[in-house]
Amino acid sequence: MSFMKYLKLRLSPKLLIILFFTGYFILGLSLAGDYGIHWDDHVQYQHGLVTANYVNDLCGGCLSDNSFSDTRLDEYKDRSHGVIFQLTALGIQNLLGISDARSIFLLRHYLTFIIFFTGLIFFYRLLMLLFDNRATAMLGVLFMILSPRIFADSFYNSKDLVFLSLTIISTWTLVRFLYQPTFSSAGFHALASALLISTRIIGVFVPALTLLFLVLQPLITRDEKIKRWKLKGSGIFTELRFGFIRGGYYLILMFLLTVAFWPYLWNQPFQHFVEIFTTMSHFNWDDPVLFRGEFLDSCSLPLYDVLYWIGVTTPVLYPL
Repeated sequence: MSFMKYLKLRLSPKLLIILFFTGYFILGLSLAGDYGIHWDDHVQYQHGLVTANYVNDLCGGCLSDNSFSDTRLDEYKDRSHGVIFQLTALGIQNLLGISDARSIFLLRHYLTFIIFFTGLIFFYRLLMLLFDNRATAMLGVLFMILSPRIFADSFYNSKDLVFLSLTIISTWTLVRFLYQPTFSSAGFHALASALLISTRIIGVFVPALTLLFLVLQPLITRDEKIKRWKLKGSGIFTELRFGFIRGGYYLILMFLLTVAFWPYLWNQPFQHFVEIFTTMSHFNWDDPVLFRGEFLDSCSLPLYDVLYWIGVTTPVLYPL
């Protein structure tokens, strides 16, 4: 047997995919240090410090003998921002004993890339669930990676790219939950949803879609991929009742995990959740925005602003 034939036998499609992801992970870690400080980096870091100080005060200084911040959480103007990534990064930073500014933000960039890389794996698995074709799934992954804006932001944008990655993960857990509506799949979906919401409150769209799909699924689908629920009796109403039970379990667990991941919700969770949702749904942004070489007031941007940015940041081959 020639070496080339031997190599083809050994390099199975599954192995090639593993090698691709491994290579990309190594490449990403090597590139993370090449990107500078994102304009939102300091602000996001401050979110974590203020919240960590709040937790430290609650537990009587169990996290540190020193104060993380002089700002009180209930007086902090940005208390409505999700902080699960910021707290996690701060915790890892303290465990590793990192104190200099460069190492702090470099660590955050590494963690941002690792979360994005994890999201890519789930994106591949999601595409495999939908298309059951490795080539199609890998093409989708390449489209994601080779988008210049996403590629660059995956190293430093600890808000939007973390949210994107967790959206992908929660979408995969949602599909798995619909395909196999067990308590374990509901639990994993609740965890993913809570992490998403604790990153940005707009993540509440996932539980809303989950409940909608649980209601619609028995009415509109008989997909053979979906393992039909083994119930005593049959019919739509039996399946709906079963879906509501699983959906209720998912909602309760998701809410409890969201509160656990978001310290500002520990005190008066319902009231503070409404406050956060109201604040972020009418977010006050009055800073100038760079558009076509000029700084414009954010309220004076042209109607085609979104389409313009999609156009200039999307590779030409994608729409073709």
